[in-house]
Amino acid sequence: MLEHFEKLSDPIGKQGLLHPFISIITISLLATMVGARGWEDIETYGISHYHWLSTFLPLPNGIPSADTYRRVFEQISPSVFDDSFQSWLTSLVTDNGAQVIPIDGKQIKGSYDLTLAQSALHVVSAIASEHRLFLGLVKVDDKSNEITAIKRLTRIIGYLCIITIDAMGTQYEITHDIRALGGDYVLALKKNHPTKFHAGEAMGKKLLLLIRQEDIEYSYDIRVESAHNRTEKRDCVGGNSCLVRPRFI
Repeated sequence: MLEHFEKLSDPIGKQGLLHPFISIITISLLATMVGARGWEDIETYGISHYHWLSTFLPLPNGIPSADTYRRVFEQISPSVFDDSFQSWLTSLVTDNGAQVIPIDGKQIKGSYDLTLAQSALHVVSAIASEHRLFLGLVKVDDKSNEITAIKRLTRIIGYLCIITIDAMGTQYEITHDIRALGGDYVLALKKNHPTKFHAGEAMGKKLLLLIRQEDIEYSYDIRVESAHNRTEKRDCVGGNSCLVRPRFI
């Protein structure tokens, strides 16, 4: 963590220093990850986990007070903190081998305000599903701006993992960014984009026919799911692309 937050400078300075800057940042992050919603919650978390925290953090004067966390975060640079935080999250993805990362857009229920004529909050998020960890969350004005948010998230977390995106993210620029970072992707095609859909459907049928004709080992799975007043049937075929690609192209 020290490596990723080294560009974040202590706004209070060295005079009268009671608590190391990195300890304040680390405790704040850990507390927030387990549900802390305010400065008092962060202080409570630090006190209750003091013995564990002291095994890897310098705490010469105990746990900082709620006011200390507030003063520090009021003065640090939001943009530098965001860059440092995203760098740290990227390292978690690579170090822990987060294999599948879904990126999806959602509208936050109950986030609208009729009095202020404020529409519901729309966000695009990336989640390491295996580790149940949010890797990024980007606010967008509406669903039409999801593509810009998806591009930003893929550049942050697209390292050596499989990214899944719905039909909104089926864009050349997005796939190019993912592959440039060493990642792979699973994208959706829908009939409201008929050119892409029919091209993908034709390619899939040709590939499956070639696999069967050449007697190449493959796996096949069908899954039927019902949710949100609709039923989806998913057919999935997996094979060795190294054997198929030269003849398929």
